[in-house]
Amino acid sequence: MSTLVDRYIDAVNTADIDGLIALFAPTATLTQRDGVYRGTDQIAAFYRDLWLPGPSAHEVENQFVDGNAQIVQFKATSPTG
Repeated sequence: MSTLVDRYIDAVNTADIDGLIALFAPTATLTQRDGVYRGTDQIAAFYRDLWLPGPSAHEVENQFVDGNAQIVQFKATSPTG
């Protein structure tokens, strides 16, 4: 059985936007260097614009657990650089 992180990496690397967004709660917040994205509509727009126009590559560099939160640091490349 794959973990949430495995499913995330697979969805991003295969440009599966539906599978990717299904991993986020409707009230999720995604914090990136360029801004904060709230809710699945904003998060989906972020991924469509930046990560999913073509193949990308993600791999896990570090993982941390803080209470009920899992924090994952990725090394990633995207078609947009």
